[in-house]
Amino acid sequence: MNKTKTERNPGRYRELCTPYANREEAAKQLEAFAEEMLTLRIKYKIADLYVVISSSVLNSDGEEGEIITCSHFGNELKAEMLAAYALGHEQSLRQEKIAAILSQAVKRGRRED
Repeated sequence: MNKTKTERNPGRYRELCTPYANREEAAKQLEAFAEEMLTLRIKYKIADLYVVISSSVLNSDGEEGEIITCSHFGNELKAEMLAAYALGHEQSLRQEKIAAILSQAVKRGRRED
């Protein structure tokens, strides 16, 4: 599995951005999510799993805020390596996008000359 798995579904994304009613509800739901990840990790025999989660929540003042958290399951010595790999991978994808944009700009510039 070398390809990055992404989903581009704006409607679902908007739905998932609906904030939890409060921090307690968010904590409860994120804990349940972590338990299910642990179950899936065991089911599919995944030794190490590192997950970063971002979710919206209503703060006590009624303002919308964000919770960002991460979890690692497996060998503690691999947690930093997995996080670093993910960061490097995302940076590489960003560089590919920038290169494609610049390449298109150069091609357009040549056509205008």
